Amino acid sequence: MAVGIKSFGAQTCTVKGKVVNVIGIQRFLDYCASSSFSNVDIFASTTDLEHRWKKCNMGCHHPGYRTGSSKRTETWTNAVQTIEGVPVFGQVAARVLDPITGALILGGGVVRTGDVFNQEGFDKIGAENYAAIDLVQTLLTQAYNVSLSAVDNPITTMIIHLIADYTLSIPEEVLVQLATTGKLNLNDFDVHMTTRAIQKGLTYLAASAATQAAITYIKNHPEKVVEYFKNKAIDKLSTYIATIITVKITKSILKSLPSSWHYKNFLDATKFTKTTKGLADALLILLKTQGTLQTAGEASRRLHAKLPTLWGDMRHTHGVDMVYYMVEDFVKEYVDRISLAQNDPARFAEMVLAILEPPGTAKDLFFPFK
Repeated sequence: MAVGIKSFGAQTCTVKGKVVNVIGIQRFLDYCASSSFSNVDIFASTTDLEHRWKKCNMGCHHPGYRTGSSKRTETWTNAVQTIEGVPVFGQVAARVLDPITGALILGGGVVRTGDVFNQEGFDKIGAENYAAIDLVQTLLTQAYNVSLSAVDNPITTMIIHLIADYTLSIPEEVLVQLATTGKLNLNDFDVHMTTRAIQKGLTYLAASAATQAAITYIKNHPEKVVEYFKNKAIDKLSTYIATIITVKITKSILKSLPSSWHYKNFLDATKFTKTTKGLADALLILLKTQGTLQTAGEASRRLHAKLPTLWGDMRHTHGVDMVYYMVEDFVKEYVDRISLAQNDPARFAEMVLAILEPPGTAKDLFFPFK
């Protein structure tokens, strides 16, 4: 049974969680918000919409309107053009097929990150920008020198910190139920990375002998965790489950990282320039000539706009928000879900239940789009 999401307008947007898994939670909410004034079904299949387009039967005007002499001819291909690689027909259907103005073409494009600094301009920048350069240069040096499998790599630090906020947003009873019914494999996790993440303060568990004993017990006796936690005066079982899942998700993202254009560019540029320069000089050249500093800053601001508290913690406690740009494409869905959990916990809980409805699985909840 589909879960009903509270109406934004005149209509109630009801959808199965599998739709959220396909389009992402933010786009789903955006589509729901536009459903009250849309003249087509936002969640209709592409095949159905294409058929209706060919028949000019969107319900907004007479079939002769689109090809009339007073209006330019529109095509299906133009209607489903993408913006930065993301299909936007849902937005077109809701907002662009206007019976008054005619269909507008939303063309794709690349947002420039700013012109390249020339040496003279770069040398004249303010002291506060030099501080930013120094910060990013230091972070990138660590990112290059420290293995991604190590929690001390700033990229890994940032991912763990972000994902920990997501997993602990999941209702406690859902986490425990998934773990105790065998839908989560608790004995298959990296104990060393989990322990280091706890020691570094990236999770919501305090580093202690009791915590380490509990982690070891879960690894060796996952079927007895409920009884174990009933008899121990330690953190909730759900907090441990969330921490273990956080590490699992982090390792999954790290495996995908080599496909990131920004990460590959960072490695390739560094390796190339390092043949004639030292690492510090190579990174400075990367920051100066490829707009990396501005790219990192813009991504950091996007994270701040969505999750100001988490951003502040990353900036002031760990200083890793400036490497967010390397993994943004892999974690945007988690960021959107955390934002919903913080701004509307009840709706987020409804979403969680919808995502887990058959044929939804724990994988859909913790590894979206995988």
